[in-house]
Amino acid sequence: MKINIGQNIRSLRLKRHVSQEELAETIGVTIQAISKWETGKANPDIMLLPKLAEYFGIAIDNLFYTNEAGSPDSDDTKNLLEQNSQWWEGLEETDILEQNSCWWEGVEESGLVTTSLPGYGFFTPTEDTLCLLGDIRGKIMLEIACGSGGSLIWASRKGAKELYGLDISATQIKRAKQLLKENGQYLLSKSYVEEQDIIYSNNSETTYLHNWKTSSYLNCLAKHGFLIEQVVEESAYHEQEAAVFQEEKFYSAGKAKLLNPSIIIKARKL
Repeated sequence: MKINIGQNIRSLRLKRHVSQEELAETIGVTIQAISKWETGKANPDIMLLPKLAEYFGIAIDNLFYTNEAGSPDSDDTKNLLEQNSQWWEGLEETDILEQNSCWWEGVEESGLVTTSLPGYGFFTPTEDTLCLLGDIRGKIMLEIACGSGGSLIWASRKGAKELYGLDISATQIKRAKQLLKENGQYLLSKSYVEEQDIIYSNNSETTYLHNWKTSSYLNCLAKHGFLIEQVVEESAYHEQEAAVFQEEKFYSAGKAKLLNPSIIIKARKL
């Protein structure tokens, strides 16, 4: 047995198809409190345990412990695979947005190196080489997930007429307004063919990444009415750097010589 109250609360909540907002309102706490419980940053006050147990229809003890299979101890305990399946099927988009927003709010400027134009990723040809966007002089541009604004600055230098940026994080928007300091780190630990959402934590916050195959991205674009104009799988590096394979580094020229670190898809809505 092991104590894991936050994960148990999340599992029980999603099993009942209840949002963080609904649970917070019922228990009398903030959404942020629920988020902190479920991500392990904090535990609920002891005075709230009876109310939580009553709400989920379980004994108070069952809020604390998970069995060897990793599921809460209760009369209707199911095997781990079935529980995980129900967990992901019940995961609401609002929960993911909430988690991702909290994660980006907590990102420190010195802890992350994000990608911005003209770059498309580590050891990948730049927009200056690929020219996917064409001549943007006099154009009005909107960047969704603009982060700290590096791509917007690049577009302004290329002569864009008006620039707009949207981001899930108010902190990132604030940094973009100040003139942008960018940070980035990427962690890959799943199989390429195993399509799962990856939970990635940094600075005690959590975000969700999609581990999709290239075909899944292409099919998703096609399904939603996008015309795929070009797919680029290239690496850009110096041969001298690639001669020394830096195994300890996640991104290196040596690895880029063997496997393209980025795939660029140019598409437009029909």
